[in-house]
Amino acid sequence: MKWVITEREVMTHLLGIGLVISFVLPHTSTLLLLVNPMLFVIYQCFRMNHGIYRFNWIVVVPLLFSMIVNLPQEVKMKAVMNCSIILMYFFCFPLVWKVRIPNAYLKLTLALIVFSQIVYIFHIPRLSDLLDTLYPIAEMDVHGVNSMRRYISLSNVMNYRLGGMYRDPNICAKSLTMLLAAFIALNYGKSLKTLLPFSAVCFLAVLGTGSRTGFVVAAAIVVIFLFLDRRIPRFWRWAALVAALGGLVFILTSRMEMRGLNVTQGFQNSANAKYLMFRDYLDHEDSLFRLLFGYMDYDRFIPTIANVIEKFDADYGYLIYCFGFVGFGAILVYFYTIFKRMDAMRYIVFVLLLWMFTSTIVMAYRSFFSFMLILSSVYNQHRKGAGVP
Repeated sequence: MKWVITEREVMTHLLGIGLVISFVLPHTSTLLLLVNPMLFVIYQCFRMNHGIYRFNWIVVVPLLFSMIVNLPQEVKMKAVMNCSIILMYFFCFPLVWKVRIPNAYLKLTLALIVFSQIVYIFHIPRLSDLLDTLYPIAEMDVHGVNSMRRYISLSNVMNYRLGGMYRDPNICAKSLTMLLAAFIALNYGKSLKTLLPFSAVCFLAVLGTGSRTGFVVAAAIVVIFLFLDRRIPRFWRWAALVAALGGLVFILTSRMEMRGLNVTQGFQNSANAKYLMFRDYLDHEDSLFRLLFGYMDYDRFIPTIANVIEKFDADYGYLIYCFGFVGFGAILVYFYTIFKRMDAMRYIVFVLLLWMFTSTIVMAYRSFFSFMLILSSVYNQHRKGAGVP
């Protein structure tokens, strides 16, 4: 019997392989700038004659205008490439058409991330050295690195932040929440036995990172799923919500020291520092044109205040500085347009955009490519009036 592989099957596996690569690729700017766009080009070759959506122009026109007016200025090539790649992903959404991410690739990615966390928990010498080589430390908090690299007893593991291969716990949490949202959205309607193991491992791994935004996003995804899945009796849905909120209140008001659950401190420290940096820009920007259309290169920003961070460190600051309020508003309208075109699963995947206000999911080489792949796959399956055959 002759074995024949269809174009759809090729694209399905290319999508899965690309997703794994986008999550586990060693995090150097050169690799990310080369590999992700290369995968993007391959996907465009297999778009199955799908055209360009008209609503893509909502974001393309203002961002392209911002880039054009800034090119005569002293803009670094890195900024030009970064903005061009972001523009390219927006313009060609969905990056893939009529295919979905296979569960095997989602599970493989989760396994690799969790395995890297375990390696650092128990400080397995050869494996941790291998991860150090593949994923070198760039700019990291020394205390955080030392905490990860020494043996951590299971009794006090909650006090350490497990960044795994990413070394940065926030990036690790962001990746885990994207996997959680993708798995639940793409497998909605399947048995709870299929959903529970992956979701439980993913949620526990997020808690291990100590990321406050990661905890909020993961908890929101789970709660939304409980209310969307009508197979779960209403009593148990509300009971689970009350239990979750009650547990959170208890933890926040008790003396337990688990960083990821201390959301109040997160808003007082991290979120406030990012807001102060953004306010510093607004207070000293006297050009209305720049406020509207930005500078394109965020490295041009020089803060005038002493702060625990030196840059905006959040999408809303970076995007407004690079593309102005017009560009940032266009991006929000663009995502809202996609949101309206999807069914109830939109709530699960769009919760991920909370990262825009505490971290970076758009202005990040790794995260935005991964997010747009996941959003494309979920959109294919859950756009209104259609589904993946």
